Amino acid sequence: MVENAALEELRTAAKTAIYRAIERSASHCLSFDDWREAADLGVRLTEADNRLYRWQPARAEQGATLLGDLVQASAACVMPEFGPEIAQPLDRALRSNSGFSEILVEPEPNFAGYSWYDDLPRLRNCAFIIAAAGGEHRYDDLTDHPDLASGRVEAITAEIAMERGGELDGFVKLPMDHFVAYDPCYSYGLEDAAIFLTRDSAADAEQLSELLKAICFDPSGDRDADSWDTQEENFMLEARLLAIGHLHDEDAALIERCKLVVAKHLRWLLPKDKAISILATDGLVSVELKTLPMDAGTPS
Repeated sequence: MVENAALEELRTAAKTAIYRAIERSASHCLSFDDWREAADLGVRLTEADNRLYRWQPARAEQGATLLGDLVQASAACVMPEFGPEIAQPLDRALRSNSGFSEILVEPEPNFAGYSWYDDLPRLRNCAFIIAAAGGEHRYDDLTDHPDLASGRVEAITAEIAMERGGELDGFVKLPMDHFVAYDPCYSYGLEDAAIFLTRDSAADAEQLSELLKAICFDPSGDRDADSWDTQEENFMLEARLLAIGHLHDEDAALIERCKLVVAKHLRWLLPKDKAISILATDGLVSVELKTLPMDAGTPS
C-alpha cells in the first residue's frame, strides 16, 4: 500500500460502509468521536445506547476488582476512579445508608460529548471526617494519613461532593461507624493502617478483616514470597488479630491468636477421643492429655 489520495479515499469508503452497517443496528456503543466522524461522512446515527457498567469499588489486589453489569444509565450517578483506600470505605458508607439510592456507574470517557452522558450527575470527590480529640480530622485522596491515632472516636462522616453540568451541585453527608485509613503509595504494611470506630459501632472482626483485605492486601509476585494462598492466609490472620485488638483489647487478641495457632498446628494431631489442656507461662509449658468419656462427644 502506498500513502496517496487513492488510499485515503479507500479508507473513507471503508469507514462509511461500516457506519452504514451500524446505522441498520438497533443500537451502538461508538465513542463520541466516532459518532461525530460518521456524521461528517454523511451517516446520521442515533447517540450511543445509554448503558454503563455498574460501579465496583477498587480493591488493593490487582485483578481482583470485578467488572459490573451493564445497566441503564438514564438516572445513574457517575463515579470517579477512586483507589481502594477511598472506594472501599465509601462503598460501605453508601450501602449502609438507604438515603443514597442512585445507581452508581463507572465513567466512560469515550462517551463524553453525548448529551445523555454529559447530563448525568457525578460524584466529584469524597472526604471522610473523623470527629475526635476535640476537633475534626479530614481524610481524602489528597491526604496522606489522618493526624490521629487509631481507636474509638466520636463520629465518622463521609462527605460526598456532587456535580452536575460541570458545576458543584451540593454535598451529601453519610454517617459511618467504622473507617480504615491507609495510603498504599508509601508501601505501608498492614500495621500502618489506622482503624477508627465510633463508640456505638456495630462492626465485628469479620467486617474489619474483610475491609483491611480489600484496602491493604496486595500479594507479592516475587518467587520467594510463597503462594497466593499462603500470603492470603497469613494476611487474614494478622488482619483478624488487628481487628480484635481494636474491637476488644490486647488480651482478647492474644486469646484469639492462641486459638488460631492451636487450630492450625495442633488440633489435627489429636484423636477424636482425646483432649489436651495446656498451661503456658513465660518459662514453662505444661501439657496434659486426657481420654474423653464415650458420651462426651467431640469438644469444640
